[in-house]
Amino acid sequence: MDVIDPDQEVLDGGEGKTSFLTCTSSVRPYARTELADVFRDMRTEMKTPPSPEKVAAVAAASGTHLLKMLNKNVPLGNHVLRAGPGDGSRGRFLPSPNAADSPIAKMLFRPIAVTGVSGQRTLVDHIVNPDELSPDVLDAFSSVFGPECRTALDDALAEDRVTVDSLHDENFPIVFVPGADGDVQLTPIPAADTWFAVKEVMDDYFRKVREGEEYMAVRRGARRTRQEVSSKMQNISPALGGRRIRFLATFPGTMTASEAGVWRYARGGRAPMLQHPEVADLARAYLRLHLTQAGSGEADGYSNRDIREGARNLARWLVALARDFIAEINERALEINPDFEAPEISPVTVILRRRWRDQKEQLAVRSALESPDFLRHLEDEQ
Repeated sequence: MDVIDPDQEVLDGGEGKTSFLTCTSSVRPYARTELADVFRDMRTEMKTPPSPEKVAAVAAASGTHLLKMLNKNVPLGNHVLRAGPGDGSRGRFLPSPNAADSPIAKMLFRPIAVTGVSGQRTLVDHIVNPDELSPDVLDAFSSVFGPECRTALDDALAEDRVTVDSLHDENFPIVFVPGADGDVQLTPIPAADTWFAVKEVMDDYFRKVREGEEYMAVRRGARRTRQEVSSKMQNISPALGGRRIRFLATFPGTMTASEAGVWRYARGGRAPMLQHPEVADLARAYLRLHLTQAGSGEADGYSNRDIREGARNLARWLVALARDFIAEINERALEINPDFEAPEISPVTVILRRRWRDQKEQLAVRSALESPDFLRHLEDEQ
């Protein structure tokens, strides 16, 4: 996806000069009684006043979805869709006219700031999704550019644009999916407003990079990069100022079972299983030495120095493996979730949590690991 470089937006009039014909700035706030001045200011920067036909053409080339965002070479006349977000509004319109008509587009799509009124809405916003201020704004426009332009603007913006007759065939994304009556052709076209949302996400990401937070920013999401594609944004929309930047995100690969277990643990789930291949065999070896010393059935217990030393080494080895595992998963969980609070986990629980041959063996190992001799090693190794 392509977005706009946040560091490259400037007023249309150039450095050191204020321009009233701009889609990217309200320039200054106006009192409610000065709304006609909004359009008088813009009129002073136009060589000739726009005709109703020109106003209608620019308005007709605006909508919520612009095919030129996918390919700037899409021809005019069949490149605009209008689809509301489903909340009763008609969505946010952006212009995509002939580049020569950009001054008219900037007149129609310049944000208007009014003293005492929150937000900044364009003339088109006031027509497409009117509010209590809209009648005053529209009357001010008519007083400067004439009622014929107002009528032409209303009619052009009222048109439905729910389909396009053809798609551009050069470097244009088209996806085919199985359908009930054969393949269905899909063309992914994001809403024009999505670009501004992506821009905010990128601004935040690169701010963190500049401030030295790159490591955690990358760990929480995709690795992002920017590549300049074109500086002639007028071929797409005069409302998109600055250089056109290609957005590339390389997302993390599929998690392994171990990684997924740590991720769930970091979000409050159960601790993952210690996957060390020798833990079960070490626990069985300790069980055999434990039974040798404690006795089993009718056999009396027997112990010597080698048996005690072997049991001690096995116990220390098992405890070290379990404690190292607990420390590792707690550290990794904290990287995933800075608010993670490590729970109390017993090394015995870590060792026992695995597949055993049967329940009888599991109960026998549990009994050995909960014996006073083994528990003493838990205290000694702390």
